[in-house]
Amino acid sequence: MPARTTTPPHSDTEAFLYRRLETLTETAGKFHLNVELPIPFDGWGRMEVDLLCERTRLAIELDGGQHLSDPDAYRRDRRKDALLQENGYLVLRFLAEDVGKYLDQVLDAILRVLSHQVAKR
Repeated sequence: MPARTTTPPHSDTEAFLYRRLETLTETAGKFHLNVELPIPFDGWGRMEVDLLCERTRLAIELDGGQHLSDPDAYRRDRRKDALLQENGYLVLRFLAEDVGKYLDQVLDAILRVLSHQVAKR
């Protein structure tokens, strides 16, 4: 089981999405913020994901603009996604900007994946 951290959100967008997920019946109490997983990554013995639903093994990552404008950050994110997938996690990655502009679409995507993951179990 992953270790849950007690660190505050790394961004306002993380905090906003987490709080919003807590208001929905389908997602309340299911997600944890800034969870460390025991998966070696970038020279560390662990990696952190922005939001995690442990039950369905759904990791949500929120990317600021630097993730697209910096080729190294983009490559790092792809490596992280691949490692998560190799370890049985499904990754949803959203632009932080889209959480504010297209919140309903982001929530719909999360709810669709959750319902699909639960149906598979």
